[in-house]
Amino acid sequence: MPLHSGPKIGDLLPEVVRTYTEESVAAYAAVSGAVGEMHTDPEFARSLGFRGVVVHGQMNLALVSRALTETYGPGWASGGTLTGRYLKPVVAGDTVRVQLRVTERGEASVDHTVEVLNQDDELVLVGQARAALREALPDAVVAPDAPPPDASPFDFPERRVGYADMEPGLTGRVCMESVTETLVRDFASAVDDLNSIYFDDAAAGQAGFGGRIAPLLIVGFMNPLYASLKSVVGDTWPEERVHAQATFEFAYPPRAGDKLLTVAEIAGREEKRGRNRVTFRCKTYNLRGVLIATALHTEVWL
Repeated sequence: MPLHSGPKIGDLLPEVVRTYTEESVAAYAAVSGAVGEMHTDPEFARSLGFRGVVVHGQMNLALVSRALTETYGPGWASGGTLTGRYLKPVVAGDTVRVQLRVTERGEASVDHTVEVLNQDDELVLVGQARAALREALPDAVVAPDAPPPDASPFDFPERRVGYADMEPGLTGRVCMESVTETLVRDFASAVDDLNSIYFDDAAAGQAGFGGRIAPLLIVGFMNPLYASLKSVVGDTWPEERVHAQATFEFAYPPRAGDKLLTVAEIAGREEKRGRNRVTFRCKTYNLRGVLIATALHTEVWL
């Protein structure tokens, strides 16, 4: 978008609305690998006190990213940051809407408040987002800490790390997965983001991307992330857990054909209200050594 135009302070970006179904939650679970029973089994979810199968918190973040991608294009894909704090579970049957309001606008970036509300006007997620103002992607830069391109594929070593042993800095294996056209299509469908920049080179080029990209949050919830996380904590990592907060810093967009390397480390841990909370830092690179995104995930173990 032209740098002199776009939303001004106080403006609301166009709303994004979605009604979740058991089928849409199952589709996201399948493509992301996050197939815990609370997301796939209504009876099990109700046994935990939920009204039905739980919508992955990341699905709401994907709606936020969809709105920001549509508004800022390359300025969101390279230079965007998003933090979301989960306040209330969303379950199949709920309808959510995303509200993004501009709070600050400078020469190089725009800040927003983030609110996701359900059909009862209850806040289910709050946060902040910053988008850069640029009309095209910058040149890709090789990161000095990029892992070697011959990193291992999925690996689940036999390892048990107790909660008390989860010291910050404990690092998992580097894990790799290919971003195929099928994965892009399935992920875009699962998160209800069918922007033409994922499927049409001409549309993506006109938008300043130089060719098709993949949905940005594909890097946050692909199988390698879970593989790297699980290689840190082994079989002590419970299947039943909920997300408390997530932060993303987008450096460069992934594309179909990329092979992405993800490595996770423990960034912090605490006990709060009788629950164990663990924060993981995850970095994703392509095989050229370009940093794609950095993410922080805080999870509460049930």
